Parts: sequence; C-alpha cells; structure tokens
Amino acid sequence: MNLSGKVFVDGGDRASAAGAAAEQARSWVDRLRPRFRSVLLNLLVIIVPIVLMILVDFALIVERLSHDRQLNDLRDRQRGTSYAQVNVLADPVRQGNLEIIKLVLTTIIADPYFTGARVSSIDGTTLVSLGENVDEGDAHLRFVQDIVHANGGVPVVIGKLTTLATVRPIHISLGHQHEQLLALAIVMLLTITGAVYIAYRIVVGRPLQQLVEAMRERDHRSARRPLRTPHIECSGSDEIAELIADFNDGEVARAEHHWQLLEAKLTLEEKVRERTDALSHALSQAKTANESKAAFLASMSHELRTPLNAIIGFAELIQHQHPDEPDSGPTHEHAVIIADSGRHLLDLLNTILDYSKTQSGKMKLDETEFDIDEVVESAVRTFSQEVKDKNIDLRADGGKGLPALSGDLRKVTQILLNLLSNAIKFTDAGGRIDVSLECDDNGLAISVADTGSGLTPQELNIVMKPFEQANNADAVKSKGTGLGLPLSRDFAEMHGGTLKIDSVKNEGTTVTVWLPASRFVGAGRAS
Repeated sequence: MNLSGKVFVDGGDRASAAGAAAEQARSWVDRLRPRFRSVLLNLLVIIVPIVLMILVDFALIVERLSHDRQLNDLRDRQRGTSYAQVNVLADPVRQGNLEIIKLVLTTIIADPYFTGARVSSIDGTTLVSLGENVDEGDAHLRFVQDIVHANGGVPVVIGKLTTLATVRPIHISLGHQHEQLLALAIVMLLTITGAVYIAYRIVVGRPLQQLVEAMRERDHRSARRPLRTPHIECSGSDEIAELIADFNDGEVARAEHHWQLLEAKLTLEEKVRERTDALSHALSQAKTANESKAAFLASMSHELRTPLNAIIGFAELIQHQHPDEPDSGPTHEHAVIIADSGRHLLDLLNTILDYSKTQSGKMKLDETEFDIDEVVESAVRTFSQEVKDKNIDLRADGGKGLPALSGDLRKVTQILLNLLSNAIKFTDAGGRIDVSLECDDNGLAISVADTGSGLTPQELNIVMKPFEQANNADAVKSKGTGLGLPLSRDFAEMHGGTLKIDSVKNEGTTVTVWLPASRFVGAGRAS
C-alpha cells in the first residue's frame, strides 16, 4: 500500500532545489533499506546495529568517567601519602639517618599504587632512592613535596620527597569493568532482540501474515470461485488495522465490480455488434455522400463551365465590336466587366474542382517536360498589368543553366500563379516582389518574396487551412476561396516536393516551393 505522494509547487528555483533535495534524500533512504524477504529480519538489521552503537557509546562513557575518577583518586592518594611522610622524614633528613629514610621509602613503595620514591637534599643530591627512577616516569604521575624542619619556630626546607605513581591498578580495574560491561551488553542485546521479536509478532507479524495469506488465497480462488470474498478479523486501531480494514473494503468493492464486469461481458458482444452495424451504415452513408459530392461537382463543372464560356465569349465579342462608335462606350465597359467577372468565376470553379480531386485522390499528374524559366516568365507576364496599376516592383531572377523539369506543367504554373496572386494582394503600392530560382544537387527551390503586410504564426496556421483567410486584409478578404496556398501545397507534394512559408508581421513573406532532383529530366525517378 503506497501512501507516498509528490506535490509540485511553482515556487521558482528555491522550490525546485528543495524538491530535488527531497527526492535525493528519498533515494538514499531507499538505498539504505534492507532487502530481506522477512520484515523481522529487516527490523533486526536496523535495530541491532543501533543498539550496539548505543551500548558501545555507553561503555566508552562509563570507562572514561571511571578512568578519570580513579586517576583523580590516585593523585589524591599520592598527595596524601607525601604530606604524611614528609613529617616523618624531617628529623632523619636533618640528622642524615639514611636507614630511617630508607625504611620510610620502603613503606611508600610497598603501596601497589607507587613504583618509586626518592629523598634528596636541598641542593638536589639524592640521599635515598628506592624502586623505579622517578625522573624517567610519567611527569603526570610524579609528585614532589618539600621536607620542612621548624628551626626555632621558623620552617626551613631541608629536602624534597619525590614519589612516582602507577596506573597499572587502574588498568586492572578497568579490565574487570570491561568484562562486566560486555556481559551487560550481551544481556541487553538479547533482551532487546527478544522484545523486538515479541512486539513484531504481536503488533505487525501476525496481522501481516494473515493479510498475505488472505491475498494468496484470493488469487488462488479467482479462477474457480472468483466471487468469494476473503475477510480478515483484526482488532486495534493502528496503521496495520487500518490497512486490513481497507483490504476488507476493497474486497467487497472487488466483488461488486466483478458482478458489473460479468454483466458488461454478457452484453458486450451485443453492443459491439450494434456499434459495428451503426458504423458500417455510417461509413456507407459517408461513401455514398462522397460519391454524390464528386458526381455533383463533375456535373456542375460541366453545367457551369458551358454557360460561363459562352458568357465570356459573347462578352469578348461585344467588347471588340465597334469600339470606336460614340455610343459604344458604356457597352464596351459593361462587356469588359462581364468578361472579367466570368473569368474570375471560372477560376474559382476550377480551383474548387481541383481541390476536391486532390482530397478524393482522383487528381493525377499529366507528365510532360518543360522549361521552368519559361513558366516563371509567363506567370510574371500574366500579372504585369496588375503590378503596374499598384506600382509594385516585380522582378524575376531566373537561374543560369537550369535543367528541364518533368511534371505537370499546368499544376506547376498554377502554383506560381497562386503565389504571385497572394503576393500582389498583400503588398502595398511601392512595394517589391522577387521571384528567384536556386538549383543544387538536391533539387530546385522556387521562392516568391514580397514586402507586404506579413503574417503572425497564428495567421500562418490559418492560411494553410482550406477555405480560411488571415484577418490582416479586410479589403481583399472577400476575394478568392482560401484554397490557393493549400492547393499549391498539395500540387507540390504530388510532385514529391514541399511548400514552406517564412513570414514576419509588417515586414513581408517568403514562400518557397521545393521540387526534388528526381524531377530533373534524365534524373531517373522511381515510379
């Protein structure tokens, strides 16, 4: 049962650093976790070293305190012995009685806490020395006391008593204390281990064992008696009891969900069959509607093109009859308007029909060989009057030595016409449009760059959708179907190429059509 969670707070770098530190701390805790299959062993692996560390620290503290106490007692003992013996040594030192001095020193070193003693005169001459050399011993264990004689009531220093103590009895005492502490540590470790085991069995082990057995029994019964729900009896209100209560509630919910699943399974095939029939019917209707749309567009193409061609023809005929007659001015102007409107309507109709064919997959390429320079020049000449009327500088920079292309001449021409038409629409008077061709081993790039109003990234996404136009030119928004760029892109992709738009708002737009080198005549394209 995983009760851990993560909280993500947008609090800047400090919150991120704190989250990273917490995550790293959790990873270290996971690494330190024991990997035994028994919870009891995992607990003992954690608790026993901690108890040992506590016992060792306790023993070290006790040893240190005992050592300091015994060392202080030794110094007090040494000081008291020296004070007592200098009174006895005053007369023998004054009289020079070495035998008595030797007897007194023998009494001192008979104490196991002293290893050496020496009596010296005031000028430093050694009178009597017994035991170890006091000058070679530890300075901290050496004690010097003046031997004083009261001469006429005035104390006079007549010699010095130097004693050398030893810590050997202290070490012996500490050794016995180590043995006692070790025995106490073993007893405490065994007691704590037994207490942990008993507590584990009562509080954790038995309830967890019942939970594991119930889960295994549930998994074993699931194949034969899936609806039988195991239940665990557990008293108490701790986390283990809550876990078991959640398990019991979950098993009840599992049984209910199983009934619901069984019911759903019984009706699933029927629902799938109904949905399949409905989907097949909808697919059939969509296919029929698509075929009807294609038939309608083909029929309307014929029905609309025939009268439109007649209207355009008669308008051009009226336009060229008697242009010099005085009363023919309005008639001539009306004929021009009718012819231009008819051609515009015919272009819109052709564009919609072409896009419908590309979407239905019925558009095919009419392969032929052509010179791309001539296609560009022809397209530029088509808009010569429009750029002249808007005072736009239109320049075409054809590459030198460009290879002939193999493809659909009409569709490549339509791409250029669409790109130039858009560039002229969105370029203000006095602007500039550049058409350039660049060829390399990978293919041919045809770029149309203008200094028009440009597009934002959001508007770029809009203009590449069918029947959509950007909102940056209300004056021209009503002209066209919004299919120029999508249709040009589809024509380029049919030739194995791409169409890319780079635009900056209020600075201009560059549209690049790339055709692969496989379109070069003699390149050997794969079918």
